[in-house]
Amino acid sequence: LEEAMENRLEKKHYYFLICVFLFYGLWAMIQPVNAGPDESMRYSICQYILNHGSLPHGADPEIMNWTWGQSYAFTPILAYMLCAIPMKIVSLFTSNAHYLWLGARVMNVILAVGTIYFTIKIARILFKEERWQWLFIIFVGCLPQFVFIFTYVNNDGLALFSCSLIVYAWLSGFKDQWSYRTCTLLAVGLAVCALSYYNAYGFILVSIIIFIGSMIHFHPKQWFKPLMIKGLYISAIALLLAGWWFIRNYLLYDGDFIGMRTSNYYAELYATDQFKPSLIASPSNLNMSLWQMLIGEQWLLIFLTSFIARFGGMLIFPPLWFYPLWGIVILVGVIGCFYKIKEILFTKDFMKTLFNYGMLLALIIPNLLNLYYSYFNDFQPQGRYSMPMIIPLAYFIVLGTQSLLEHFKWKKHYVIIMSSSCIFTMVYSLFFIIIPYYY
Repeated sequence: LEEAMENRLEKKHYYFLICVFLFYGLWAMIQPVNAGPDESMRYSICQYILNHGSLPHGADPEIMNWTWGQSYAFTPILAYMLCAIPMKIVSLFTSNAHYLWLGARVMNVILAVGTIYFTIKIARILFKEERWQWLFIIFVGCLPQFVFIFTYVNNDGLALFSCSLIVYAWLSGFKDQWSYRTCTLLAVGLAVCALSYYNAYGFILVSIIIFIGSMIHFHPKQWFKPLMIKGLYISAIALLLAGWWFIRNYLLYDGDFIGMRTSNYYAELYATDQFKPSLIASPSNLNMSLWQMLIGEQWLLIFLTSFIARFGGMLIFPPLWFYPLWGIVILVGVIGCFYKIKEILFTKDFMKTLFNYGMLLALIIPNLLNLYYSYFNDFQPQGRYSMPMIIPLAYFIVLGTQSLLEHFKWKKHYVIIMSSSCIFTMVYSLFFIIIPYYY
């Protein structure tokens, strides 16, 4: 009976993944070209790779945006390389520019399915009861802004995929004490993360902490040798898969491994005056306090609303009731976490404590990077820059909700109502916001 129930649950998950592919894919098809932030700049790199069969220099005239004086090819472009694959397949049948664009978007939809796939596997390890597993899965997969990210050409989707893969690797490492299979899985996740988006790099740091801490726990007396052997194994695979990009940058951009310094150099040369790095009116340059930026300039408000749902170029808004609905789900979880903070952060189980602290760090770091960029570089209060925290956030929300409602008989009804409401906002976003806006 238990095995039959497990199989039935597996079928539900696969049905959910099919629904994800169809719904996300429909959204991606319905949106007109350049519907996402800077999508045309990103797509130009995919098109260059398709046309030339090679990777562009960041300052190649074919991909440069002369308003900003730079391109996205200075930053990792694995996502655009992957997008070029379905574009190549489409090009075998048609040269229609619209279908080629849709081909590029298909890759992000596939990455969405992969992200939700690992989210499901994470949920099944973290939560015993099916209701909490589904709340976790739905919180991640049905957040409207999360869905939107996977419907246009970008590298955010690849970053989120890598984060889900890395968290699953952590949990697998705890179960099998870091078998070589799991070490390989983590190495692949780290490599993909390194080649995705810098705002997800916190997961690389947290992975180092979790791996070292767990290896010492598994081998308390003779931890150094297995730590070094498997640590070097992970590092070697990750460097083999991702190191080429940074070596290429070093050779192309006069020692600039990351590419940021060179990107700013070209922006200073070619951008219009208002967008030159030295002339951008960042809060720091204006001697504005962090508090003034957060509250006075409404950074916090814009960030919170755009993390939940703001589409297009941040100009397509959902109804106001979206925000308190998702706010209730988040607030209940946050209150529950504070209510049980000792049990969460100071458990008797070392591995659980290590995991919880790791997830907390993985939640905080993307937000710190987001704040830093807005304050010191360019005022950009966008929730998508903090989206790598989505799985850690969902974990603490469900954990807190579970703790707060554990003694209430109506907890099942709460989960059903909240889960249904989250799904409804996702469906509403497409059929009553996106479609009417464009058509």
